[in-house]
Amino acid sequence: MKGGFLEVASLSLAERLKAAKPQEIVERARRQIGSGGYDILNNNCEHFVNECTFGKKASEQVDSVRTFWQNIPVLDVYVAVQPESLALTKVEPPERQAEIGETRNDALQQQRYFVWRVLEAGLCRSLGLEIKKAGLHRDGNQKWVGSGCEISLSHCKGAVCVAVSRRPVGVDIEPTEDPRYREALIERIASDEEKNMIAHMPVNEGLAMLWTRKEAAFKQTGGARFDPQKTDAADDSIRTFRIRLDRDYTVSAASDNLKNLRVYEVTGTDELHTVRRTDVVWI
Repeated sequence: MKGGFLEVASLSLAERLKAAKPQEIVERARRQIGSGGYDILNNNCEHFVNECTFGKKASEQVDSVRTFWQNIPVLDVYVAVQPESLALTKVEPPERQAEIGETRNDALQQQRYFVWRVLEAGLCRSLGLEIKKAGLHRDGNQKWVGSGCEISLSHCKGAVCVAVSRRPVGVDIEPTEDPRYREALIERIASDEEKNMIAHMPVNEGLAMLWTRKEAAFKQTGGARFDPQKTDAADDSIRTFRIRLDRDYTVSAASDNLKNLRVYEVTGTDELHTVRRTDVVWI
């Protein structure tokens, strides 16, 4: 024991019936002498004794910690400036790789590739999840969904945005200044309540806010067809902020978990880095 203390487990009848014979347990333990590789999450003392006794690594302590961690509410939004040019490498899953490869517009192909790279960084940082283990696939409405995670993607000319959560989420990013933002568009897409909501704002800021909120709300529900006139931008389950990157962008996120919303900027091209942004302007 080298000065340590001994813990003895009391096995239930079912566990005793599953346990190996004492000599086999001893032999399994001796085969591990000198192997090293202790890891508190994947190869701790409880893993070791269960592998020797039952032939399979397991740790109730770690499982309890993981269950606790997986139940912590998460809503993280990642934003990044779109690099001018990227060398496209393989991404997971193959369905996304094929989608990127079949994109004929070069600018759109770069956006689809880079937003996926940002998603990889976001899943790892927020949920400790490798993208190849996230079970990402297209659902019946062609929305990307996963196993144990909820995601939303958005890209525009100049920037990309990703939302990562454990609950349904929608996100959208647009430049705050855009020649498409004209007052006539407000009349086409906004209800009276939405017009009142942006009445105090310049036209470009008001429209950027309206449009991103409608897109985010639509993505959260996962509908089949986006209709801005029928999508409520005044819903309390949407939050909007402006952030300065290479220029000003307006971002909206829709979720029932808004109190946990955090914003990160992703930088780099080959190796991505994340930094928390607390200087965003909430609208």
